[in-house]
Amino acid sequence: MKFTRGIPKKPITINDVAFYNKKIHDEKQYEFASLFKFNLLPFLGGDAITLLTGFNIIKFDEAIKTPDGTSTKDWIIKKYGKEAGDLIDWLIKHTGLPE
Repeated sequence: MKFTRGIPKKPITINDVAFYNKKIHDEKQYEFASLFKFNLLPFLGGDAITLLTGFNIIKFDEAIKTPDGTSTKDWIIKKYGKEAGDLIDWLIKHTGLPE
């Protein structure tokens, strides 16, 4: 059990993780759809797995048809712009298990 200033910190439950990632999905879905012209749901929150593990970059990479030999990040920036690349970086860093 972790302690913060002498007070025991509540252990993280599966429900906490799912709620956290669902909240991020709800907050970012409009921005994601504006940039990519498709829904965030298949990549975050479309099933129990992504609600627990976070943004599914593999599935997203397939959806945007990243050419072989090209990094997903480079392809996102080239095709959708820097703002889109920043959003994907943010989703990767801030979904999954909450800190």
